[in-house]
This record gives sequence, structure tokens and C-alpha cells, in this order.
Amino acid sequence: MIDPHSARIIEITTVKNCSVNCYPVCPQMKFREAYGDQASFLSFDNFKLALSHVPKDVHVNFAGFSEPFENSRAVDMIEYARAEGYAINLASTLVGLQARDVRRLHGMNTFDLHLPDMKGIAHIPATPNYKDALVEVFTKLPVTHFVKFDGGFVSNERAGNCDDAPPRHVRGPFVCSKLSYAPGPVMLPNGDCVLCCMDWQMEVPLGNLFVQTYDELLQSETYRIMQAGRWKMDGETLCRRCKWARSIPREAVYRAYSRGRQWWRRGEPT
Repeated sequence: MIDPHSARIIEITTVKNCSVNCYPVCPQMKFREAYGDQASFLSFDNFKLALSHVPKDVHVNFAGFSEPFENSRAVDMIEYARAEGYAINLASTLVGLQARDVRRLHGMNTFDLHLPDMKGIAHIPATPNYKDALVEVFTKLPVTHFVKFDGGFVSNERAGNCDDAPPRHVRGPFVCSKLSYAPGPVMLPNGDCVLCCMDWQMEVPLGNLFVQTYDELLQSETYRIMQAGRWKMDGETLCRRCKWARSIPREAVYRAYSRGRQWWRRGEPT
């Protein structure tokens, strides 16, 4: 399996409106307000156009800011991207997926399955088709990770966009993979791309993948400004509100801890 955390990524938002609407964990309304009255669905032809501008080493993530299968052509998009040689990562609740199409989802690099929760945060109707799709997934597809908004689930805060988390502000130089070795722009149904999966209010627009290449997005002035900002002592940016932005001292501790765990697993002294 190719590690999606160390790869360049393009996330695909196939629809504007997500009926699953996991408030307050997922700030859907803030995204819809920021996106405005634009294309509600990503067409298959526009997806093919956008993908023609993406290098083959880039992972194609079907996730973004909505449930991928609420677009009726999402399975076709996944099949097309796989046939073109891209590594595919999927995060889904299965809402909108027809049970008969589950078999077409083979060969994915990773698959995060979001399950119903007792709190009713994820609005996943228990329809006969949903139950059949769930059975098909459990019997035919390897699931990499299960997500459920129960028990010990902790919101990732979405860089301060969620209403269920206190405000955060990282001071000093910080580290984030999205600004270095593993960029992950999110493409919206109209082709516009924003910085990453935390940019729910479209604060950091990078360009449009219908008319620009993936590499041009990463060479944009906006992206370079965000990269430079991580070495400053402070500032009001999306990144400094994000829990994945680790200060340099915190990153050093994290790396030392991670390296120690790897040595322990191999039976080597730390």
C-alpha cells in the first residue's frame, strides 16, 4: 500500500450539498455559504478534464467537503482514475452508493468507512439499499479505517471551522505536511481549488484545475505565501488555527517519540 500521508494529493469534492451533514463535526453550512451559487455537481467530463492536469504520482482522494457518492457519477470517476493509473483513496458513508456498484470499487489504496453513530451526528438513512451496500462492502472490500462519532471520537476542529471545538492559535514557526512534502489541494465542483481539507470557507484559493495544472496550483503566489508564513513568529492564517500545524519544538518531540516507537517495535534499543 502506498502511504497516503507522504504522497501528493488532490481531493475531489463531487457535490456542493451533503445530506449526511455531520454537524457540529463537519461545518457544511460554512462551506455552502462560502461556495455560493456555483456548480452543485462535478460533471464526469469536467472531472476528466481536471484529471488530465494532474501528474500520475498524485493520489486522487474522493472525500473533500461532501459525501462523494451523492454524485451519481462518482463510481465512474473512481473507475476512470484507477484505469488512468492513479492511486485512489476513498472516505465515504456509502450514502448515495448503489449496492450493485460496490463491486466496482476494487483496487483502492485506502478506504475510510464512516459508520452511523448513536448520537445521530451522521445522518445516514438505514434504507434497504444502504444495508445491502454495507454488507457488500464488508464482504468484498478491505476497509482501512472505520470512523464513528461515538465514544472516544475527538473532533479534528477543521482549523477552527467547527462549532464544537475551542479556538486554537499556533505561535512561532510550525510544520505541516500540506505545505511541504505532501500538499493536498481540494477541488470543488466548479474546478476551483483551495489549500487543503481544512479550508472549509475557501480562505486560501489556489486556482482552477480545469484551466491550470496541479503543479501550477503549487507554484501560485498564494501557496508560496502560505509556505513562507510557517517560518514567521505569528500571524492570522488558516494554518495557525489548525491542530495539524505542529510548532517546531512539538514536532521535534513528536519525531523523537515516533522514532522511539519504531525502534521498540523492531526490538532495538532507543
